[in-house]
Amino acid sequence: MITPSAPVASGSVFAVTVDYTGRPGVHTDGDGTTEGWFRSNQPRGDGGFVTTEPVGTEDWMPLNDHPSAKPTYDFDDTVNAGKTVLATAS
Repeated sequence: MITPSAPVASGSVFAVTVDYTGRPGVHTDGDGTTEGWFRSNQPRGDGGFVTTEPVGTEDWMPLNDHPSAKPTYDFDDTVNAGKTVLATAS
């Protein structure tokens, strides 16, 4: 939960920056399928991918897990030379 130091006026625009230091994980659904952050099983262990819908996002990033919460995100990723980051925007 983020609590502003002063009230935010209705209709105003504001931004929040979250420095996330948790360890991303994987969620197992009731049907046994998994979603979330998957680490590479390659010998170097230098890759991975994320699946998110409908509930996997809660396992790899901080969020307000409620259908009425419609946040937007900016991605700022750093990877080693020769590696690529992909992100989608909706």
